[in-house]
Amino acid sequence: MKCIQCNTEFEAIFEKRKHTVDCKNPGIVEFEGKACECPKCKTKSTNEEDILDTLTAFEEAYAKMH
Repeated sequence: MKCIQCNTEFEAIFEKRKHTVDCKNPGIVEFEGKACECPKCKTKSTNEEDILDTLTAFEEAYAKMH
């Protein structure tokens, strides 16, 4: 896989990771989703097959904060 941030090539190992998103309202939202991480710049990427599960996890965590 090639990192979209720094162009480093690395072996993509997708596993459950904790994600943090800073929203204007309600603030920081934390959730889990499958992703791989660039060893150089630590940018996280999600596989196409897992994006729906990751988005659902974010929406659920966001809804709990309201």
